[in-house]
Amino acid sequence: MNDDRHFHYEPYELLWKSGNEAEEVRVHSELYTSAAFLAKHENLLQSPPEPGCDALRAIVALMFWLDKTHLTSFGNAKLWPCYMYFRDDSKYWQAKPSCDLCTILHISRR
Repeated sequence: MNDDRHFHYEPYELLWKSGNEAEEVRVHSELYTSAAFLAKHENLLQSPPEPGCDALRAIVALMFWLDKTHLTSFGNAKLWPCYMYFRDDSKYWQAKPSCDLCTILHISRR
């Protein structure tokens, strides 16, 4: 399922309002609904575009992490897989292995 149907090119503010309360409350959920992401998106849109380019401009957020793994029960062979996710996809889609949204880079050291 390598498509961008659930990729968020436009961030948005997510608000919730209780039935008996008059004030809306900001919901903290996805990175693309955060105040910082919205501000960076607005800064990008307010900046001058590249000359002659009318392509869509969007912030792409990446999340990386490493995880050290021993390859054998004896010796010093180790592997550091580097995981990468696009944070413009929903965390609920990223949690589904069948969506194939994680890219794994293998970094080996002896």
